[in-house]
Amino acid sequence: MIAAYRSEWVKLTRRNFALGAITALVGFSIAITAVSILRANDAGTHSGPMGKISLDDLAAPGGWLAGLGAASTFLGLVTLAIFASNVAGDFTTGTIRSVLVIEPRRLHVLAGKVIALTSFIAVGLAIAAGLVAAVAFPLAAKENISTSAWTTISALTEGLSTYVNVLLSCLAWGAFGAMLGMITKSSAIAIAAGVGYFLLGEQLLLNSLWPSTEEWLPASAMSALADGGNAAISFGTAVLLVNAYAAGAYLLAATSFTRRDITA
Repeated sequence: MIAAYRSEWVKLTRRNFALGAITALVGFSIAITAVSILRANDAGTHSGPMGKISLDDLAAPGGWLAGLGAASTFLGLVTLAIFASNVAGDFTTGTIRSVLVIEPRRLHVLAGKVIALTSFIAVGLAIAAGLVAAVAFPLAAKENISTSAWTTISALTEGLSTYVNVLLSCLAWGAFGAMLGMITKSSAIAIAAGVGYFLLGEQLLLNSLWPSTEEWLPASAMSALADGGNAAISFGTAVLLVNAYAAGAYLLAATSFTRRDITA
């Protein structure tokens, strides 16, 4: 497992990949934070891509990272793409054969890979959180939004809670990405399938035709977890649902990997 973990980090730290992935995580976080703050005074609340951020939310102790939570779905899609491209890429390039020659225990290989990807996302989100804070303070001052609560001990606690919730949500997205990458063995197909389902199939179709499904479907649960719970799904329910979905996705990926003939 350790060898698989280290080998995965060799790929993850390649300049082009690392720069592109981190830039995507940081870019979405900063963009939505900026829009939320700059438009907060327009009408009391800003209806962002994934919800509403009020002036009260921004002025609260955790307001300095409110944009990170609002960007959770976009960050989740980036995570899904990262997991899918890395898992499927091993099959596309034939790297998986070389890896299995050194470490034939497939579950160890998969676990090492997922742990490495998890670490990478954790670092990426930490960087994004730091840069969001650097942007949020001057923008809030420009918009006359009180930031006095952002420098308290509670702000650190709330910020850490937001970071952990968003990270766990993103890792669930990543589990789906790993599953799709393992099943399809194609980065493009896996990413397209994930985006197609979560944005079109679930958000636009299922929730519109059957509103009651919002309380149970994975994208809704992952969004609720990142928000710390919402009107549709409580935090506790979101944690249980997301854990169940992530475990199921990982189990499917592991089952596919252990039973597949590695021929290419």
